[in-house]
Amino acid sequence: MITSPLNTIPIQRKPTLGDTWVQQAACATVDPEIFFPKTTRYDSSYDKARAICQQCPVKDNCLKAALMAEESLTAYGRHGMFGGMSPDERSNLANQRSRIGTKGRR
Repeated sequence: MITSPLNTIPIQRKPTLGDTWVQQAACATVDPEIFFPKTTRYDSSYDKARAICQQCPVKDNCLKAALMAEESLTAYGRHGMFGGMSPDERSNLANQRSRIGTKGRR
């Protein structure tokens, strides 16, 4: 069985090992602990995970899945490296997208 940090995403339709892109993820055969360092802030703990993500052929799909999963979460509810981004980076990206979306609807 393949272990992946993607198995921890609580989304409407969680990616499964049956999804083609999940099977192609660079993290699929790596220890998931690498993607969930025991830190609350970005530091060098994420460097190894980031290096794996940067070479992943499905990094964009992973980031989209993480952003969808975390749609209603605050920065404190986000954990782990997904799509090459730390929790803080994904939170900042989600906030930017939210502001742009709000401006576009006025």
